[in-house]
This record gives sequence, C-alpha cells and structure tokens, in this order.
Amino acid sequence: MSRLSVLDLRGDPSDVRDRLPRPRVDLAVAREGVDASLTAVRERGDAALKELTARFDGVHLDEVLVPDAVLDEAVAQLDPALRATLERSIERVRWFHERAMPEAWEDTRDGMRMGVWFNPVQRVAVYVPGGSRPCPPAPS
Repeated sequence: MSRLSVLDLRGDPSDVRDRLPRPRVDLAVAREGVDASLTAVRERGDAALKELTARFDGVHLDEVLVPDAVLDEAVAQLDPALRATLERSIERVRWFHERAMPEAWEDTRDGMRMGVWFNPVQRVAVYVPGGSRPCPPAPS
C-alpha cells in the first residue's frame, strides 16, 4: 500500500517547485499538441474525436455520445454515499450559478436598439485525459 507524502511548506519563502512531485512539461510542446487536436476536431468533427480517443486512451469508440441507457446503468451502480455526494455537489454548483447569471437588458436610444442578451450553450463536450498523459497547468 502506498503512503501519502506530506511536504509542509508553511513559512518557506523559497521557490519550492523543485520539491513538488509534478512532472515537468514543456508547455510550448503541449500547446502545439492541443492546438493540433483542436484543429483536427474543428475540421473533422466526431471522426477526429474517435481517432484522438484511440490514440491517447486506447479506447475505440463507435459513437462519441454515451447512450442514455449506459448512463442510467452507471448511475444505478454507484455507491449510494458517492451518488449522494455527487448529487449534493451538482446542487451546490447549480445553486451558485443560477444566482451568478447576469441579467439581459435592452433599450432604444436615438432610434437604435441595443442591449446585452445571454444565450445558453445547447451542447458542450469536454475531453478529460485518461491519466496516461500529464495535464499541463493553466497559465498564470
């Protein structure tokens, strides 16, 4: 069984990056790969998603959308405590973002209609690496 290592950095003003257990990633190279992947998906859509998933995760997909029956089965097999935790997390995120929504407005001035309108995104996809590749940190 592996043990958790604790590195207490409180009060240490030095640069601690050399002591942190993180992979060194050349961000320029990582960005090139991300840009190439985004371009492929933009140009070739689902076919590119399937190829990239096979390449990076070793998973060969017939479809990129997960059928509702598969999702329902996965939810049904969740540990009840984990499911309750996930549902509570979802509720908290939804609660926050419902309150954080900006208000649309419009007005007419000098014969011009102007304003700000917000249109929700109808569908979103997120690629989460399968764990075999390091994720570069977000730029600061």
